[in-house]
Amino acid sequence: MPIYLILTAIIALTQLSGCVSVRRELGSALIGDETEFQLGQQVAAEIDSTQKKLADAAIQLYINQVAAPLVQRALKDRPGVEYRFTVLDDPRQINAFAAPGGFLYVYSGLLIAAEDKAELAGVLAHEIGHIVGRHSANQLAAQFGIQLLSAIALGEEASQGATIITQIAAQLGSARFSRDDEREADK
Repeated sequence: MPIYLILTAIIALTQLSGCVSVRRELGSALIGDETEFQLGQQVAAEIDSTQKKLADAAIQLYINQVAAPLVQRALKDRPGVEYRFTVLDDPRQINAFAAPGGFLYVYSGLLIAAEDKAELAGVLAHEIGHIVGRHSANQLAAQFGIQLLSAIALGEEASQGATIITQIAAQLGSARFSRDDEREADK
């Protein structure tokens, strides 16, 4: 493939990777559900090795009970996903986040700060929305596509594709979603 075509594709992807519809198409084309789940397992392993889980079975059960009706609704929009909720022990963090493939994390600080079950359910629904929208997979595909095309244009070996995926998967745990992704997750 001529270098100018590859460079044109890189520039186009760079400009369009912020566009939700382009990221969605790239996500569907480059990362299937099984690959997304495998990436999610990698991200979950990294999180599990660096974050402390809350060792309270009653709280974990509570999270699962609050999430159950939300998951049932989400399965209508995206069947086949197995949602896994983990409570991380950090009372200073008032947050939750979604990783690819159905892995969701809730910090103990959010549980402390939430005034009631409805507030917690709202946060969980939002994070489930990121999974339903495949936001991590779409973001990964946009980044992967740009990096892979760059590697090809620069004549780097195809074996670096695996390295690129590993690097991006490691970044997903702390990735920020676009405003469009956030609005879609809220919806």
